[in-house]
Amino acid sequence: MPIIGGQGSTYIQSSLEEYQDWGRPCIKSLYRYGDTSRPKTDMCKVAGGLSAEDIAALSAHYSALPFVPAKQDFDAAQISSGAALHEENCENCHKQGGSVADSGPRLAGQWTPYLKAQLKFVPTGEHLVPGTMERAISSFSDEELSALINFYASQQD
Repeated sequence: MPIIGGQGSTYIQSSLEEYQDWGRPCIKSLYRYGDTSRPKTDMCKVAGGLSAEDIAALSAHYSALPFVPAKQDFDAAQISSGAALHEENCENCHKQGGSVADSGPRLAGQWTPYLKAQLKFVPTGEHLVPGTMERAISSFSDEELSALINFYASQQD
């Protein structure tokens, strides 16, 4: 599950619309809160029932919340190479080391398992992203992806 509080409203809105159109991976997940006995569901089903007004209201609500970076383990030895990869390939859309929600979502402080899950679907075309991101991610080795993810995970303030 991603941290969505504090992400940009445009990004949240477009993400929900992409789920409606199956433009993002729709991985089934158990409910983690509330009535946890309900069967697994996915974001495509959840977003599929939302109106344009619902999406606008949810986007405004979550973007107004603070982004609280995940406190998680990371490999400190990979931070500098991850930072260099970010600067060279990602900074144009994920500003200030990925810590600003602007033209792209905030990545700094995002949950590592979420980033890994989303990035693995970019080269397969199951997670639609801008062409420049698709080309960059598709060209990264597993080691480079690990370094990039560890760089984002290290930003916990």
